[in-house]
Amino acid sequence: RPAAAWRAAAEGAAGSEGAEAEDRSGPGHPPAFLPTISRCAAFPISVSCERSFSSRVAVEEWWSDLFTVPKGAKELAVNLDWPAQGRALEMYLVSPTGIQHGPFEETASLSRRFQTAKPEAGPWRVSVQGTNGPPGYIEFKTTVAITPARR
Repeated sequence: RPAAAWRAAAEGAAGSEGAEAEDRSGPGHPPAFLPTISRCAAFPISVSCERSFSSRVAVEEWWSDLFTVPKGAKELAVNLDWPAQGRALEMYLVSPTGIQHGPFEETASLSRRFQTAKPEAGPWRVSVQGTNGPPGYIEFKTTVAITPARR
């Protein structure tokens, strides 16, 4: 999806700050109840923000969601963790201008990490793909941490 479409989707959801979670069940999207927009964008930039996503995918399935990096952020860190030995996931990020980051080197056998200073402001997409394992779902948690610039 082009960056402009993601930006429009995030802006369209901006008015739903307290909205109910969205059920994204369906082909390629196992049952998952996730917030539709990042609460980080609503915080003043002087406040650090962390948002976690929990879901599951099967091998060859994808999961993704948007989060917003506010203008002036000092650092962005995204972690992907899963507890299942013998299963593998891969994480990808796409910046507001469409730059793809990933796949990432393993930080441990059951995690991936992305970190950058002075991230682009705007809607980012995080995607997770099931890449290896027996039949069934792979549970995972993705954590997005945004650090404000020091004033």
